[in-house]
Amino acid sequence: MWSSAVWCIVLLIPGLLLAPLAAHAQHPSKVPRIGVLWERTPTDPFIAAFRQGLRELGYTEGQSLVIEERYAEGVVDRYPALLAALLDLHIDVLVVAGTNAAQAAQARYPFG
Repeated sequence: MWSSAVWCIVLLIPGLLLAPLAAHAQHPSKVPRIGVLWERTPTDPFIAAFRQGLRELGYTEGQSLVIEERYAEGVVDRYPALLAALLDLHIDVLVVAGTNAAQAAQARYPFG
C-alpha cells in the first residue's frame, strides 16, 4: 500500500510544481489536463485523498484543472490500453498511482 502512495507522490509533485509555470507560458484560457492512471477501483479512499490534496493546493476541478482518470481495477493487462487512452486526450501531466502502473508507464515511455 505504501508503495502506491510513494509512486503517486514522487510522480505528482514535480508535475504540480511545474504545471503553474507551464500554464503561465500558455494562453490564459487553457486549463491544464491531468491524466491519472489508477491501479485500483474508483471507490479507493486514496482517490478522494488525491482530490482533497489538489483542493488544499488551491486547484478547483473543472476550473483550474481537468482530471482525466482511468482505472485498471487490479488487472495488469489493462495498463497499455488505459495509458494510450489517456495520452490520446493530450494530457499535460501524467500521474500514475501504484507500482504496476508506474512500471507500465515507464515501459511504454522510458525516462531517466
